[in-house]
Amino acid sequence: MRYLAKQFWLALVVTSVMTMTLSTALGQTYTATVTGNVADPQGSAIAGAKVVAINQGTKLEYAVQTNQSGVYTIPFLPIGSYVLSVEATGFKKLVSSDFRLEVNQIGRINLVM
Repeated sequence: MRYLAKQFWLALVVTSVMTMTLSTALGQTYTATVTGNVADPQGSAIAGAKVVAINQGTKLEYAVQTNQSGVYTIPFLPIGSYVLSVEATGFKKLVSSDFRLEVNQIGRINLVM
């Protein structure tokens, strides 16, 4: 009987440890965020500009618009190399140079049109 009790407790401990390890591993995120300001050459914020992050490996696009202060934030981007494309009424389209985002990074890219 004692042998069975020991085996039961051992199995319970092993199962608990495996469950905690698995839930921690599955809870990991492998994404990043890019944020910044979009402004005109005089430094005035450009509200409503369309900002698109383009993953250079997959060519997937993630688009947002700047808020009233010219700020944009694109969260949950898969890690990798990106370029930003910005379009706003009355301005020439701007494409940034490429940059790399790593796990949990918050990249700040300010853009002047």
